[in-house]
Amino acid sequence: MAPKKTLKAIVERERVPINKSNGGSIVSNITTTPKKPAAKPPPAKTVDNWWGILEPMESGLSRIYLCENSHLLGRYNEYPTSSSFRSLPMDVRIAPEHCNIYKMNIGDNGNYRTAVYLNNLSNEGTVVRNIFVTAEIEIMANDDIFFPSSKVGGNGWYRFSPSGFFGKYSEIAHLGSGKFAQVKLVTNRHGPRQEEYAVKIIDKGLVSKKQLKSLKSEINIMNRCNHHALTKLYDIYEEGDKLYLLMEYVKDGDFFDFITKRRLTEDTTRIIFLQLFQAIQYLHSVRIVHRDLKPENILMADASQYRVKVSDFGLSKLLNAKYSLMNTICGTPTYVAPEIINPNTHVYGKSADMWSLGVILYICLCSYPPFSDQLAPPGILDQIRTCKYSFRSHHWDHISLDAKNLVQGLLTLEPESRLTVEEALNHPFMRRSTSIIPRPLQTTEPVSLTRVHNQSSSNVEIFQIINDGTSELTTGLEEDETFLTAASTIASASELSDFNGLSMCSDMRGDSNYESALQFEI
Repeated sequence: MAPKKTLKAIVERERVPINKSNGGSIVSNITTTPKKPAAKPPPAKTVDNWWGILEPMESGLSRIYLCENSHLLGRYNEYPTSSSFRSLPMDVRIAPEHCNIYKMNIGDNGNYRTAVYLNNLSNEGTVVRNIFVTAEIEIMANDDIFFPSSKVGGNGWYRFSPSGFFGKYSEIAHLGSGKFAQVKLVTNRHGPRQEEYAVKIIDKGLVSKKQLKSLKSEINIMNRCNHHALTKLYDIYEEGDKLYLLMEYVKDGDFFDFITKRRLTEDTTRIIFLQLFQAIQYLHSVRIVHRDLKPENILMADASQYRVKVSDFGLSKLLNAKYSLMNTICGTPTYVAPEIINPNTHVYGKSADMWSLGVILYICLCSYPPFSDQLAPPGILDQIRTCKYSFRSHHWDHISLDAKNLVQGLLTLEPESRLTVEEALNHPFMRRSTSIIPRPLQTTEPVSLTRVHNQSSSNVEIFQIINDGTSELTTGLEEDETFLTAASTIASASELSDFNGLSMCSDMRGDSNYESALQFEI
């Protein structure tokens, strides 16, 4: 057993004076004058534990790191009350205790966010967002904070930067907003180059648990993908009630706008479809079916060079080797495969993507879709179910037989008879050489193509109620096998419409103020 420490030993360790004349009691009336600390601000906390920074916007000022839940800021004195004290510029107009900056969680019912407040304690006041603050104000990311100064034309100018997402990235522009989220254009604050990214900020409080689960499955899918013809998800931040998805920013708009403004030659179409087939080949190789391929979900990475990227994995699903067909009804009528809308089966696999690519190829070659309500009767769904389309004269007379044959191979009624992506890549039309990259032809006639609206009557007919849950999909899988579910828990057409509001990189359907450069539907 360790020896019991005496009072004297304890006091000596603490360097407290002892009065030996009264048996070793602690002196209560100490007269020794303690040494004054050096007249300099306390050292800043290390940057690995800060939750916010006051960035100096003038030369001669130092960063102020915020590490505790609450900080007292003021003119440095010789006896800082605690390690939470932060020194402001040495100026007679700065009070010894000028203001408090603190953070707290606000909200109820499990929906909360972290808010940061500045509480002014000085008669001189503080300016935040050009507001003269005499009491308390909430401060936001990138807020400018001015402390008073006696110097002519001088002030203590700082900018508040929280840690987390907006501690690393600064907002450049607002790209769009919607029911669940907003999209912003941002750049890296501390990166060597001012690279631009698109960030989708999702308010989790407005999203159902089912939708959030689907969205997180989508994120997992995107994290697995790495291909030059697929949009990239760079990073994910989950802070309070917000989810930040840092995405590749594709600024040349979507393929829908591209093909409605020009008529493509066969050579141009071949260049684009080489990339599309390669992207889908990659997805299929890692057991992913896209399930919602359409021009709105193809982005123009470089329109002048015809570089495209496939986007929107919101309706994608990871296929397990032991489960090659999926019993989930989803997709867009114009581009949906016949087996998906078959009332007897509703089952499909990778071949559904090939059908959608066939529809897009048809549109690229003639500037109108093979299936449309404008071609009724019969209606569009019956046209798709029976694979009823044709190569009408005038539009198709100048198209090569190889191109038509590739379309026919993709728009084949039976899934097992449809071309695979490998067969499509090796088709004579795709193997034909292109000596130069052609310029697109400006069309002199209107392109008969309209954006797809999720809530059309045709969609309601397609999206029938399915089982709520995924247990049947994972039955019999090995423990070490991965199976991601994205849209399998959707129960109705209206709920699917809400889910599509979360899908990344879609078009903003039905919005007259649609900006083609936006790469998210929100």
